Amino acid sequence: MPMASVPLDKILAQGTTYTTHEREAWIIKKLGTDSSTRGYVKIDGKETTYIHTTAAPIHKTSSNLLGPIDLGSLRLIVPPETDIVWNGASGSVLRVIGTKLILAPGED
Repeated sequence: MPMASVPLDKILAQGTTYTTHEREAWIIKKLGTDSSTRGYVKIDGKETTYIHTTAAPIHKTSSNLLGPIDLGSLRLIVPPETDIVWNGASGSVLRVIGTKLILAPGED
């Protein structure tokens, strides 16, 4: 059982590598982007989840009421000490929404 769980709502810049901390895991439930071309999330070097702003915008707007796409029962899990990268259009960002688990010492 994790020591704590907190909401996760983070913006990832295109081409930047983010690494979870030693005792931190992410459970990603929703994704949104401003990428005008199809992009994908890379977790631990593996391509996952192709998305585009038309189907998964960062925010709901008057011209696109969809908002970030809900992954349903298909979650993206980023374990401790693991890299996550957004590969989309140049200068684009990815919004990840879910839960951040803070693990107790000794938990894996």
